[in-house]
Amino acid sequence: MLGNVHAETAETTLKIAHTFSNQSNVLWHEISKNPLDNESYIVHDKLGNIHLVKDNNLHAEPIIHLKKYFSQLHSLNKIALHPSFKLQQAYGYLTLYTAHIEPIDSNKPTTRIQENNPLSHHEYEWVISEWQFDNEKLTSFVHTKNQPREVLRLPIFSASQTILQLRFNPFMKSWNENYGNLYIALSADANYPDSALYSGSILSINPEKFGFKSYSIPVRNPFINREDINNEIIATGLHSLLEIHWPKDGKQQLFVTQNTPKKFNVNTIKYGEDLRQNKSQPNTIHAPFPQQSNSIIYRGMKFAKYRNHIIYLTWDNHWKLIAINKEPPFEVSTVQVIEDNRLTKDSELALLTDEHDELLIVDKSSHVIFIINSSTPDHQNSDNTVDKTTARQKNMNFAWILLLPLFIVSLVIVRRKTKTNLPKAFLRKQFAKFDLDAKKKLILLYKRHEKIVNTELKIADIARSEVFLNKNSLYNFTYEEPESRFTNKKEQMLNLAFATEKREKMIDDKVRIIEMVITDKSSNIYPICLYLRKGNQRLTRGKYEETCKQLSDWCWLLSQTIFPELTEERIIVKPVVPNTSNHKKTNKNEAIAIPSSNESSKNRATPDVPKALPITPTEQNKVEADNNVELRDISLINSLDKLGKLKQQGLLTEAEFNQAKAKVFNNLNKND
Repeated sequence: MLGNVHAETAETTLKIAHTFSNQSNVLWHEISKNPLDNESYIVHDKLGNIHLVKDNNLHAEPIIHLKKYFSQLHSLNKIALHPSFKLQQAYGYLTLYTAHIEPIDSNKPTTRIQENNPLSHHEYEWVISEWQFDNEKLTSFVHTKNQPREVLRLPIFSASQTILQLRFNPFMKSWNENYGNLYIALSADANYPDSALYSGSILSINPEKFGFKSYSIPVRNPFINREDINNEIIATGLHSLLEIHWPKDGKQQLFVTQNTPKKFNVNTIKYGEDLRQNKSQPNTIHAPFPQQSNSIIYRGMKFAKYRNHIIYLTWDNHWKLIAINKEPPFEVSTVQVIEDNRLTKDSELALLTDEHDELLIVDKSSHVIFIINSSTPDHQNSDNTVDKTTARQKNMNFAWILLLPLFIVSLVIVRRKTKTNLPKAFLRKQFAKFDLDAKKKLILLYKRHEKIVNTELKIADIARSEVFLNKNSLYNFTYEEPESRFTNKKEQMLNLAFATEKREKMIDDKVRIIEMVITDKSSNIYPICLYLRKGNQRLTRGKYEETCKQLSDWCWLLSQTIFPELTEERIIVKPVVPNTSNHKKTNKNEAIAIPSSNESSKNRATPDVPKALPITPTEQNKVEADNNVELRDISLINSLDKLGKLKQQGLLTEAEFNQAKAKVFNNLNKND
């Protein structure tokens, strides 16, 4: 779809906002705003150096020198600042992420996103790393003991395949579900057009560490139930991909820009789009001007007519600002012709916005940031419109004074009713509990407040079962993957995650939720919300400990039913409680068999899980090792509990709390 082209010619003056000195001649690549200071910026070069620009001076000493931590660094491509960068009590405080490329190293244990290609077929890999500063001065990492944390590695076939964007959705608020998700745009490799990962893809992850996982996958990612597409991917088959933008309304879609030598395209891409082999066609807007700078979605008021348009710079005898309307009639307009001798055809320009979302032009070659002053009729008319609107508002002030109290009361009532009904509406859409018929090998699903079975599923027909705690996946079973079977080690990790969450106090509107999602072999999905608590109100019938135990029993039964020969015997040891005064050794032969269905509670059916075998002399070492694991887990939980109390008392900052928590987990990994 080709948009209509409109041109406006207006006198444009560029006013210098900042000119910063660069005595070290740093050949910086990209620039970002420093959220802590409107007069400060962060720049980086491709050699792996990140510098601070403050007081109109580009500091020679980098605040991060990647080569010190990644000796094989090939190039630094992108950086992204966490949206909570300036929020002291939030995860992401003073945290940024980098994407660099280096030769592949199969000895690195970091989680890799890859298809079924052996690592030997790849030459390089992208490394996404997390960096957190000590203080708001952004003191250089050289002068601190801080270390980066690798989030993930992404193997590629050649260094030409690049990460085009590393970004967070700027319109997400801290209370939104997808807040803090990191988006990665990976360019296409022409040699692999059928690959979901390498045909031009967009990935979405939550970079926060979760237990022993270096990141987690958002539950709304569209390909979670697809075995042929990586769970991290949200769209694929995007050839000539350039940049991604988000709509402000939070819909599950993206605006994707694509560039060719003669034109510029904007496509609307929905989450879950698979454009390989032209399986579907996106809604495309064509602009007859190539993009020669980054593009932004304009949110300011100086050019009010082009608010919410995609704007970029192009050269056509002069530099021009081009705007594309994403909504019908999809007009393509020339916003401004920039006639300024300071900007030549060879100038390296980039677009930026200030704290009021107004446009800035950055000349990277001369280290100057310009403000665009406009005297367009549109701007003048906008001012006149504001004056008329102000006059009308004055006439309505008296009416507002009378209506405002009534409006506030109505709003409070509506908000309370909405807040009350939201969790219940959510629960009504899902199953509320399950029971097991051990003889018939069935799982029975119940709706909220119902005693009659709503759905019966044969366990043998289940293709996938996934357990979630607070929207984070804890355990994923797949019938085609024997390695996904349940084990004693996995049960320990599941119980540890539940116990750690149990230690968190349910203050204010904190939500604790346990869910299970079952998918059968016909691709039918059965979501079950087993436990939901908001603050001090539990909205589900099952208690927390009962729910956790039932899930463990279910995981064992499912694994033993699908993989009867591969599933190991379940060994349950009495909980070992450490005694600080005089620790007593636990009897090595204290093993408890899982109760059969005949011995279970009369009020609730329990799964017919495999019984634990009596401990023989040859198994004593294994039980003793499990005892030590229990002791270690209890010690870990106590350590985390102490850290949480220190933080609540104000004795630890968010940064100190995260560092101490990371140290506890690191010590646990060393002991393993």
